[in-house]
Amino acid sequence: MLLKETEMIRRATIEDYDAVISILPGKDYDGDYLPDYFHMLMNNQSIKAYVYILDGKITGFQIVYLVDGGTTGVMRSGRIRKDTQGKGVLRKLGEFTMEQNPNLTHVVFATGTNVPTIFQNIRNGEYQFVAKRVCLYYQTNKHSLIEHLPEIDTLERTKVLNQKDLIQTIKDQDFYSQMFKDNRLIIDTVPYRLIESNIPMILMERTKAVASYLDDNKKSIITFGSYFKLSNGELFCNLDIYGDVGNALAHHICIHIQHFVEHITDIFTIEVRCHEPLPIIDKAMSKNGLMLVSVGKFVRNELICVEKSYYPNAMQARL
Repeated sequence: MLLKETEMIRRATIEDYDAVISILPGKDYDGDYLPDYFHMLMNNQSIKAYVYILDGKITGFQIVYLVDGGTTGVMRSGRIRKDTQGKGVLRKLGEFTMEQNPNLTHVVFATGTNVPTIFQNIRNGEYQFVAKRVCLYYQTNKHSLIEHLPEIDTLERTKVLNQKDLIQTIKDQDFYSQMFKDNRLIIDTVPYRLIESNIPMILMERTKAVASYLDDNKKSIITFGSYFKLSNGELFCNLDIYGDVGNALAHHICIHIQHFVEHITDIFTIEVRCHEPLPIIDKAMSKNGLMLVSVGKFVRNELICVEKSYYPNAMQARL
């Protein structure tokens, strides 16, 4: 890829934090995880970040998660300064990322169905549809939350999963073919294939997996909760639900909240992602003091995952 003399792309470093976070005005970060996640992501060996520099100033940024054994790239956190928009910066960052990671054969990302071009790109064959999840939003304040937490009864067959537990779960094909119907785990908007090498990426320090095995494993549920603090001080949690949604869900939510309740200062929001909205989800949230809020305040009511094949060596072979 050719760049002009005034342009440069390089790996981002921890020292780039202030420059990267200042790419967008502060108000645009009210719902953004990056200021809180930046250092954790930069220290992860399976994540690479790049900055675009124009006239000596950082004006673009993008992260790629290297999942599925390093063959799939998940693009996240792409952003450019407003005065640099319309100049193909994200495209250049994407091309540079692919050049720097020649083992990539697929690019995957998740976005809201409110993006009008996503379905057009699926229809014209540019992207392959992978999965779609319904998004529901629940909110409360810390006082109400603490009042409700002690009311949840424990379930003997509910446990927090460690890496070994989750690996064993995905190895049971009869089990996960029913629970993970898309043959993917979409956690915190990152789509993972059900392979062992992805487990350390899934269970990072901000993510907990909770499972309930009921009726001799014929009816089971696993939830994944990830949290981050917004720039306005509010705490936000992504809750991904897989399996049969039943009475165990209320206890799952309680366990996830106990993991990060000490970090809540006032307002707290959970984005629930599931295959379909069910009244029992509202009931479980209400039992924990959380009430359904309008999606209009947030960015999407559905999350869609798409994939694009990328074979860099195939083009070279034809030349």
